[in-house]
Parts: sequence; C-alpha cells; structure tokens
Amino acid sequence: MQSKKAIGLIAGNGFFPIEFAKTAKEKGYEVIVLAHLNETNADIKKYATFCKWVYVGQIEKIIETLKSKGVKETVFLGGIKRPSWFGLMRLDKTARKIIANLKNKKDDAVLRGIAQEIESQGIKVIAPEEILDSSIVKEGLLTKRDFTEKEKNNLKLAWEAALKLGEVDAGQTVLAYDELVIAIEAQEGTDATIERAGELTKIKSNVKQDGLAMVKLCKVNQDKRLDLPAIGPNTIQNMKKAGVTALALKTDSALMLMPEITISEANSFGIALKVVNEL
Repeated sequence: MQSKKAIGLIAGNGFFPIEFAKTAKEKGYEVIVLAHLNETNADIKKYATFCKWVYVGQIEKIIETLKSKGVKETVFLGGIKRPSWFGLMRLDKTARKIIANLKNKKDDAVLRGIAQEIESQGIKVIAPEEILDSSIVKEGLLTKRDFTEKEKNNLKLAWEAALKLGEVDAGQTVLAYDELVIAIEAQEGTDATIERAGELTKIKSNVKQDGLAMVKLCKVNQDKRLDLPAIGPNTIQNMKKAGVTALALKTDSALMLMPEITISEANSFGIALKVVNEL
C-alpha cells in the first residue's frame, strides 16, 4: 500500500502502543513514535518509520520531532508509571510552564495541559480508536456466560466506587468481593491492583462463578482521547491468577487489545465479560 500521511504516537508503557504502531503501519501510515525511556517497550521500533526516545517531561523534544517529520495528527497511548514523574523526569521549559499553569497536578490535568500545548503548535491530538477502530468496545455480553446475581451485586458496588474514584482522578479499576470493596487502583496500575485483590481474598487460581468482580471505568469528564481504560489478554491472565470471575466495562469508553484472543481467554477461564452503559 502506498504510504499515507505521517501520524504521531506519543507512547507510554504496555502493549497498546505497539498494537497501534503495527496497525497504523499496516494501514499505510508513516508512524512517528515518541517513546519514553524506561517505559515504552523497545519492540515498538519494529513498526516505527522513525522513533525518538525521550524522558518524561521533554515536551519540547516531542513537539520539535513531530513538526520536523511533518506530523499533523498524533495520539497518546500507554501509561506512565508515577515513579517516573518523581524520579526520572527531565522537565524542560515548556513542561514547567504547563505544570505551573495547572490548577492541580492530577493525571488528567497534566495530560490535558500537554495536549493543549501540542495542539497550540498546529498538531491535532486524536483518539487512538481512529486507527484502532476494532479495539473500541461495544455494548453487550462478550463471553459465553453472563454475570451471576452475586457478581452483579459486587459489580454494582465496584462501579459506584469507581465513579467516586474517578472524581478525584485516582484510578480506573475497582474490585469487589462478598459485597465489599476489596481493592482500588491508585498509582500502581491495573495489573498490580488485580494481584493485590487476589492476595486479599485468597482465591488464587480457583475461578468461581460468584467470585471476585472487577470494573474498569473512565474517570468523570475524562478526555477520551487520553488514557482510555484498556484491557487485553494479559489482563485476563492476571484476572485468572487472582480469581477474578467477572469484568464490566463501559460502552464506547474502553479499548480491548486483540479482542478475539482476549474474549477466547475469558471464555476458557469461565470469566464473564460484559460492556454496559451502567450497573
């Protein structure tokens, strides 16, 4: 396929940046990757037309690179572990200006500030699903089995807690068991939250139909171009290890890496996966 326009990818950790770069390349885009040191998987270079490595906080390098490569549209994809903010930052003048102008230093505020600065330079920040169109989750039951009544009760509690959690921009994932909130995500990330919930409930490797239940939701008023909830086969594997038996996502508000494999894994482990508007 003849090459189309260049597209930027400001990449964090996880598998989604690699999937995005691979898909964009297959669709004929020149993929200009801004990869973060100590965060982004080095395999992303296989699918990048050009890859520049930066530290967290080097906004000027990001903008200069995108401009020099003729990029008019870019995406943010993948997380940045909070320790990177504190210990591995290289705040340039632009980054310091962005942070100084923020009302708070929460994740969403920081990402919005960076996105606004990039757009002020004539580069549009777009949602990743414009390329990963098959990865945005649609409403409905995705697995062979639906939630049990006990799982529904746990999920309703977790959903309510996740909405409250999102109000303070603390995380996206909540797990509940026996109608008690067991674990909420702070800065450790989804996988660590799942593992902690499994340790607390002691159900490891013993999936039950009415066991530990999980939701992963957008934060209140979240900019859906930035940091959408995301799951994939690795998420399902970690759920299995921790004894998580049910997962609810919100319609059109989450990404799923390798949907067919993810759903197949969930079915093989007896995990119920459903996309809903509310619980």
